Amino acid sequence: MTNINDYIIKMPQYEGETLPDEIELKSHALFLSPPGCCAQTTLPYWAKVTGNIKNNSERELLLLVSVHLGDEDCTIVGTYSDIIAIDEKGQGTFDVKLVEYNKNINKYFVEIKEIDEDEI
Repeated sequence: MTNINDYIIKMPQYEGETLPDEIELKSHALFLSPPGCCAQTTLPYWAKVTGNIKNNSERELLLLVSVHLGDEDCTIVGTYSDIIAIDEKGQGTFDVKLVEYNKNINKYFVEIKEIDEDEI
């Protein structure tokens, strides 16, 4: 017999963030994708993390925003990312789509770091 818990996506817990001194994570949220039904198509990701970042520095920054997904022992089982540019003293929004679901995922954390254009 099939266990219904194998089909229920659990909301992972937020474990914190790592970011440069001149960056401020103003807010963020994890959204589960709604399941498709009948004639509707499902989204190509099971969840997404969106958030707002403030650049407190006097220069434009190119940022890599990564969402690391972990299991109960904090072992990373997946990482997804988005790249954004933020003007000096400006704000920006990131949108990281979590594509491949793993039933062992129960934690996530956000890492933001500055990158150079040649790292894209």
